[in-house]
Amino acid sequence: MDDKELFWLAGLLEGEGLFQKGAPCEPKYPQIKINMTDYDVITHVTNLFDVTYIQTSIPKYDHWKPNYGTLVKGKRAVRLMCQLYPLMGERRRQQIETAIGDKPAVLTEYAPTDENWFYWLAGLLEGEGSFQIQVKGEGRSDQPKLNLKMTDKDVVEHFALLLNTHVLGPYKLSGGPESANWKPAYDASVFGEIALEWMQRLRPYMGERRQAQIGTVIAGYHPKPRTYHYGESHHQAKLTADSVRTIKQRIRQGVKLTALAREYGVDTGLIWQIKAGRIWQQVPWPEDAEA
Repeated sequence: MDDKELFWLAGLLEGEGLFQKGAPCEPKYPQIKINMTDYDVITHVTNLFDVTYIQTSIPKYDHWKPNYGTLVKGKRAVRLMCQLYPLMGERRRQQIETAIGDKPAVLTEYAPTDENWFYWLAGLLEGEGSFQIQVKGEGRSDQPKLNLKMTDKDVVEHFALLLNTHVLGPYKLSGGPESANWKPAYDASVFGEIALEWMQRLRPYMGERRQAQIGTVIAGYHPKPRTYHYGESHHQAKLTADSVRTIKQRIRQGVKLTALAREYGVDTGLIWQIKAGRIWQQVPWPEDAEA
């Protein structure tokens, strides 16, 4: 598999996978397992595992969904664990070390490109993400919300870094037992038009269920029209016409909005508004200036 597929698989297994030692009757055959209710996603995983077997669990109750699972074991599993190891969080790395009995040798160094981590994000959110409309109180507009909640703080921190947001928690999981084995949960979210933009970018790379969820959010979001009058002379302006001209040029070159926001000391939403043409319309895009 190529780097994009490996990063996607790493994200998915971070949330839904299991790395195990071999069964007592097969101690030399470590395993990677995954179970989900999404048949299309499991089918894709079997292709990446290079296996054909999919286990189906019939639901106990009519309102439950069937559960599907697949696994890879033995040498292929060990090799894949070694490939995945640098991309996994702390808890999954410990599982891999336990499964193979040692810290695995890193087989490949991966380029930490924005594109590769985007595929990791798609895989992670396929398993653990939440795509919804956050219902606000009276007089306030509902808005899209993209959320991740997990007990792995380091994974949530990485998610928050990619989306330029912050981590909240620790929280007690609802219904979780108060015992020595209880783990706190952490979450991170983006809201509004930023969340909507991420959902639209992610949608083509998600499974059928997640695509439907995102479609529901998009169809149900009706923002109130707003008029912006920001410009260099506005009392709240943080940018100049020259800086906006440079920002537009770099957006055309593929620079991430979050990176531009950090560089210019502004919110990512402001850069998104420039890209969407909601503010600074008076500064032409590079191709418009050349026309």
